Amino acid sequence: MSDSEKLDFIINAVSDLNRRMSAIEERQTALETLVQNHLQDTRPIWEAVLQQLESVQQQQQVQQEQLTQLQQSVKRIDQKLDFIHRDFIELRADVGLLSKRVDVLENLRQAA
Repeated sequence: MSDSEKLDFIINAVSDLNRRMSAIEERQTALETLVQNHLQDTRPIWEAVLQQLESVQQQQQVQQEQLTQLQQSVKRIDQKLDFIHRDFIELRADVGLLSKRVDVLENLRQAA
């Protein structure tokens, strides 16, 4: 192959590479346009989803606070029920003692 043929071959190869590169750039531009259009289509959807997610998180936080308050209230009620239970047991014990005393007094009155 002569120098002229080699030079023509190289020039043809570079020209072919330029054509291919131009085709790739055109495809890239078309893809970028497609992606940008798609983003514009889906952006409102994502904004709505994010807004709903934020709303759900706020509601969850409010519910957590309410649950904490409810747990505290239940704990206080539980403590009060413990006091009532102890008082009831003491009352039953007192009634039992008074019943025995009444029995003793009735026996004394019947004996007299």
